[in-house]
Amino acid sequence: MKQLFFSIILVLIGNSVNAQISLKTEYLGTSKYHPEDVEKSSGKEGSAFVYQANLKLPLSISKDSLPKIWGVDISGALVDLDNTNLNQNEVFLILPTFRFRYFTFAP
Repeated sequence: MKQLFFSIILVLIGNSVNAQISLKTEYLGTSKYHPEDVEKSSGKEGSAFVYQANLKLPLSISKDSLPKIWGVDISGALVDLDNTNLNQNEVFLILPTFRFRYFTFAP
C-alpha cells in the first residue's frame, strides 16, 4: 500500500501534473467497551489510528468559451484498530475503504 502510494506521487512529480494531494492522520484515544447487558466493565478497550489519502487529478481542461474540467478523484482510508481483551471474532483489526469518482466542473 505504501509503495503504491509513493510510486504514484513520484510519477506525478516527475510528469509535472497539476494534481491535488492530501494526507490526513488521526488518532482516536483509548476507550472502554461496555456491553449494554453487563453492568461491570469487562476490561475490554481499544484505540484506533486512521490514515486517509486523497488524489484529485484533472484529465482534460478545455479553454473554450465555456471552460470545463474533467478529472478523477481517488481516495482511500485505512483504520488500524488496537484492541485489548477482545477476540478477533468480535471486531475487525483493519478496515480499508477505497473510492473512485469521475467529475466534471463547469462554471
